[in-house]
Amino acid sequence: YWRAPLRPPPEAAAPKEGEAPEVAWGRACDAAAYERATAASIPLASNDVTEVSDRRAMPHALEVSTPARSIYFRCASRRDQQEWHAALKDGVELATENEYFRTAEMMIADIALRRNEKEMAEDPQFPNFKANGGFAGMRREIERELARLETVDEPPPPPND
Repeated sequence: YWRAPLRPPPEAAAPKEGEAPEVAWGRACDAAAYERATAASIPLASNDVTEVSDRRAMPHALEVSTPARSIYFRCASRRDQQEWHAALKDGVELATENEYFRTAEMMIADIALRRNEKEMAEDPQFPNFKANGGFAGMRREIERELARLETVDEPPPPPND
């Protein structure tokens, strides 16, 4: 994959008062690189990829519609456009599926946590579980104990001779 060299606009590379020209050029290149890096990030989950309908104005173009904006890409040829369209559609499908899996995992984990908390609250082996705040109380106790252990100065172990 090819990327054109950075060529910031001349007004961005103009030195500020007391600034060396090479420093101004570096600052402008950093800004251009940042712009390029941030402009290329598009979350694909739940988006739509379509070919641009006005082929006369934008030949071989694709539109990625996100909730916030629409982004247009122009390809070099019709074949290139078809390959990009297929790749972006696959990416959207996979990203959307991953979002669904993440949501399902969170729901399953939440249900399992609630079920386990209920079972432990009813279990006679753990009489103080519910009174101590359930799993949240256990987590607080563990964090307190870890903090206490971190503050205790223990002598170093004896060397192995």
